[in-house]
Amino acid sequence: MTRVCRSFTAPVWVSEFGTCNDWSYWAFNGTESTGASRAFGSAETYGVLDTQWSSPARASLLQALQARQRVVQTP
Repeated sequence: MTRVCRSFTAPVWVSEFGTCNDWSYWAFNGTESTGASRAFGSAETYGVLDTQWSSPARASLLQALQARQRVVQTP
């Protein structure tokens, strides 16, 4: 098996845990699923996306997340 390394790639981490103020963010989705205290389709309190899943939920959250992204290499 040949392994190919490409410039400017990074792993994608998908998980069911995180935090809203450190190295990961809960959750990306804009709406809730079903659960004990959840209503299907309701706005996700910590969601990055809006309820249509097409735009950021809050501009301030997007700005805070973008500020954490540091450019270490450019094409």
